[in-house]
Amino acid sequence: MLYKEKDDKLCLDVPATDKTVTLEVTCFNATTAKVSYYYSGLKVANCGDAVDVGIANTLKGAKRAYNGNGSNPLGGKFKVKHVFTSPNGKKLTYVFPDDYTGTPAYNADDELPDYRFIVNFRAV
Repeated sequence: MLYKEKDDKLCLDVPATDKTVTLEVTCFNATTAKVSYYYSGLKVANCGDAVDVGIANTLKGAKRAYNGNGSNPLGGKFKVKHVFTSPNGKKLTYVFPDDYTGTPAYNADDELPDYRFIVNFRAV
């Protein structure tokens, strides 16, 4: 099942700079997951990765979609933390499913959850 977060929920302030915004993906409870996004083509971040998601000047004022999927092969609680860091040090943290408020309602028995969220990059 695809879980869609509210489009206007997640915002990160980015400055006018040519430095990059990063994403760090952390998994808990033996969860395995990957997050896909577009940055000069389709990219994938796995658990434990810290990756660039775009140049601040390019992202400011834009909305970008991030698609995650995974499983918990040991049957524990599925949990993935996403931390976006702006060049100015501002951070946006989104933990799926703990912070999820979208539709449909999250089903804790879903063994292969797919989720999508949008980050709004605001100019500062």
